[in-house]
Amino acid sequence: MPSGAEKMLADSAEMFRSANVEGEILVNDSEEGVLAPTLKKCGYPVHVIPYNAAGLHLLKFWRICRAERYDAVHIHVIRGFASLAWAARLAGVKHIVKTFHGMFTPRNKLQKTVQGLRRRLAGLAGTRFVAISRSVQENEMRTFGCNAKLVWNFADETGFPIADVSVGERMRKTLGIPDDAFVLLSVGNCHSDSHYKIKNHSLVINALAKLPDMIRRSVVYVHVGAEKEGFPERKLANELGVAANTRFLGPRNDIYDLLCAANVYVMSSLHEGLGISTIEAAFAGREMILTNVQGLKDFGGVIRNGITYCELTPESMAKAIQEKMESMHLAAVPNLSRNLSIREDALKTFSMKVGVAELVKLYSGRV
Repeated sequence: MPSGAEKMLADSAEMFRSANVEGEILVNDSEEGVLAPTLKKCGYPVHVIPYNAAGLHLLKFWRICRAERYDAVHIHVIRGFASLAWAARLAGVKHIVKTFHGMFTPRNKLQKTVQGLRRRLAGLAGTRFVAISRSVQENEMRTFGCNAKLVWNFADETGFPIADVSVGERMRKTLGIPDDAFVLLSVGNCHSDSHYKIKNHSLVINALAKLPDMIRRSVVYVHVGAEKEGFPERKLANELGVAANTRFLGPRNDIYDLLCAANVYVMSSLHEGLGISTIEAAFAGREMILTNVQGLKDFGGVIRNGITYCELTPESMAKAIQEKMESMHLAAVPNLSRNLSIREDALKTFSMKVGVAELVKLYSGRV
């Protein structure tokens, strides 16, 4: 599954063109990435310049910036962002933007000092800093003294209308899930050690084991996303005796259909920047269970109804699941007014139209 930033670029390509913004993409790695064919179809030329510890990639980047005469460069990577900013500035780029996508927590004073110096160095190149959520914005100021502008992550709301019952019924049938089951859905890659730790899907699996038998029989947890080698989450489900209550689907492109099949969207992360998949769930009007952590707390300040927060313990997650089941009357007739309220609140802050407009202002130097 692609990163949130890649998906945002693909979804918003036409809207950027309508605003007279033509974009190109630099991949600072050895491979293009899984979404490169889609990005190319969307009209983005893709340049691959692998990171080089000796700094040779900076010369190549400088040459491209000089040759193409870019008006703006938007940096998403954290590795070497200050040197990329200076390469762009020295090549004559007028507007440089650096987005912070996560909660960066230094392990020690030295790392904090070095990270802070990198931000100040990039700032001297005229870089405008952006944070994707209020939590990230506050963390940047509190930890590094970095003044970042808040531009919320966004998603394409047209691809995620209010959940369609008939679509959900067909998806449940495809997955072999009973019509009367209470379905929890999570979307997120946990293929690497860091992703596995941060996404913390084991919390949901452990919570299933904490549910009373009568309740657990009705619950199915659907896990979407790349899994870690060795499938430790599946093994945990087997060890706890809840394998029958889980479905591990791997990476999928039919997220809307899966949201239609779900009763509740669940995110169990230790921390987040601001999850795109959670925004998509909100557009579909899905109620949510979220861990009470930085980056997910932000949703509670935007969406008035339908969110239940839990602590980072299986007992708290199990309690939240049971309370949701009771409040939703065990998957009875959906509360359409609440679903619409969730969507309407999300659209005011996370719609693609709002996000693109804010970025266009930055690219043109109007803010």
